[in-house]
Amino acid sequence: MMKKLMALTLALAMLSALLVGCSEPASEQETEVPAIATNVPADEPELPEASEPKDGTYSAGAMGHNGPVAISVTIESGLITDVTMDEGAETVGIGTKAFEIVRDALVERQSLAIDAITSATVSRAAFVAAATDALTQAGADIDAMKARTEEVPAPADVELNTDMLVIGGGLAGITSALTAAESGANVVLVEKSTILGGCTARSVGVYQAAGSAKQAANGIEDSSAKFEQGLLALNTSELVEP
Repeated sequence: MMKKLMALTLALAMLSALLVGCSEPASEQETEVPAIATNVPADEPELPEASEPKDGTYSAGAMGHNGPVAISVTIESGLITDVTMDEGAETVGIGTKAFEIVRDALVERQSLAIDAITSATVSRAAFVAAATDALTQAGADIDAMKARTEEVPAPADVELNTDMLVIGGGLAGITSALTAAESGANVVLVEKSTILGGCTARSVGVYQAAGSAKQAANGIEDSSAKFEQGLLALNTSELVEP
């Protein structure tokens, strides 16, 4: 009986050795590497790169303050190199200044991020609209161009010593400043617009007055009270009793 057990044990040992010899070492076995999951689904398309405008000259127009305006935008090597105003009757020094600001932003900064322009809100909007239309024709990335903002330096403090400070360079402000200066006063006049004159600069030689000699000579009854009434009506849409 003992001999049979020893023979059986020896046979099992030989079988185990045979199986181990036929198998590959663990270090040489191929190991399947699991796929690494990503946060982006396989079927999600990649975002396209910002489109570059095509070379050429593109024209577009819009309604300005004094009538239609039209501009042409020239693109070379994917960059805006020139902007010209082909049509427009915007006020010289006001609407035309708005065009210059829009043109410089397009050429120098390749940008449609253009702040509002004092006294030229409508003209500025017209030129920006026309430029946007022209650049859309060229295939430009309008959103990217609107995002190219300009860093504006912080205003510096300026200290001025003066006898008289006049705020507003319209007809009344200029007259006051000149009168004081002629009397020997040291005068400082400040104006937020790019030109002096206020509404007088756009009046093409016509100025408002009440109870003038010319009115009386032509049988027109007017007074400062009626003049004030008319001005107030511009903001209320109704005549205001004096």
